[in-house]
Amino acid sequence: MSTTRLAWMSRAIAVTGTVALLTAGGITTAQAGSAEGNGTGHAIGNSSHQSVPPGQRGRLLRSTKLTGATVLPSAASNRLVRYVSVGAQGRRIEVTGAVAIPRGKAPAGGWPVISWAHGTVGNADQCTPTRQDGGYIGTVSQTLDRYVAAGYAVVQTDYEGLGTPGVHPYLNGQSAANTVVDIVRAARALNPHVGKNYVVMGHSQGGHSALWTAAQSGPRRDVRLLGAVALSPGGHNLKVTTSYFSAIPYMPRAQAIAVLAFLPTILSGAEAADPSIDAAAMLIPEAQPLLEVGRNGCIDDSYAVAEQVYAAAPRNPFADGTETEQAKLTAYLDSQASEHLRLRVPTMVVSSWGDTLVDPATQVNPLIPRLCASSRPLVDYLLLGSPPATGPDHRTTVAASYGEARAFADAVFAGRTPAKHQAC
Repeated sequence: MSTTRLAWMSRAIAVTGTVALLTAGGITTAQAGSAEGNGTGHAIGNSSHQSVPPGQRGRLLRSTKLTGATVLPSAASNRLVRYVSVGAQGRRIEVTGAVAIPRGKAPAGGWPVISWAHGTVGNADQCTPTRQDGGYIGTVSQTLDRYVAAGYAVVQTDYEGLGTPGVHPYLNGQSAANTVVDIVRAARALNPHVGKNYVVMGHSQGGHSALWTAAQSGPRRDVRLLGAVALSPGGHNLKVTTSYFSAIPYMPRAQAIAVLAFLPTILSGAEAADPSIDAAAMLIPEAQPLLEVGRNGCIDDSYAVAEQVYAAAPRNPFADGTETEQAKLTAYLDSQASEHLRLRVPTMVVSSWGDTLVDPATQVNPLIPRLCASSRPLVDYLLLGSPPATGPDHRTTVAASYGEARAFADAVFAGRTPAKHQAC
């Protein structure tokens, strides 16, 4: 393979966020409708969400004591909730998540809310954040606890299909945005002192979810999004995802296995969102085991299977003659790419030169002009560290950006214009 081809391949992996979204925490890194009621523009149209009555969105179905890594120690209460939302195919779904209420007396208007969108954990129920005991989820909780200690109610959705029936539609921005919004409604039903105003924050896959939430609009005003913070967001330039697998024979073994390990999550998520996509029809026989682990395992499980697949067939997992199916997958993934969004609320995007997983030079920096072109002057870009590779890494960007993200949230809740770093 030529040097040019290898260089393109390296850039493609970073741009798609495939390796990046693997690692938000050892398990780290979304069709249509609207989180609030109307479509967002580029996403695939789907009006069937109208079959879910608006008053059902965020309906609280159950509340129990929360245990595990999503418990925030500074909170007065931590509850595991189950609530109604709208899935990737526009149908009523049930979702779980965590609600943490601050100590003390709520301010006038109720507790301000941070709605957190988590990074990639895999597609199986055992990967669900509210079922985790530590790891990436535990690390992020240390930062989220600082928000609840500062007087923010913190809500954390598990997303569609994680811990509830169905398969998680990984990288489906609309589904993720719906669950992010509706858990705020569920929290207000749980506790009358939770306010209507909220800021969405998310990391890695969750950064993609935060951008999709920031692009929503609609007639309902029972909750109101004031701003968004997208930390190390993946999901840019997803249209190249299917094309670079042909370079697997020319990659170092570890890199090839990492790419293969992430393919199951992408494929099972795409099938869950768009049943017309047939992943099995696209893959060579040796790669078929990836599909099972994509539906029933977490990222660590995918690595083990990817090693076996690579040992058996160190080549492109997509079969010759399946270009039509691959084109369908590519079109779907491109519809979920964040560069197509038009943001409607003030949004801070955070990246770090020390993040080699969601690399700012190839993944985030090219995204900012695209967002600015459609969303100006709402976008602020905070780039931590210094080039080429000094600054917080992918996981520690969450904690390292707390001060700036907190200042952003404080400003929008106070009705002030947030400070600018690299504005449009």
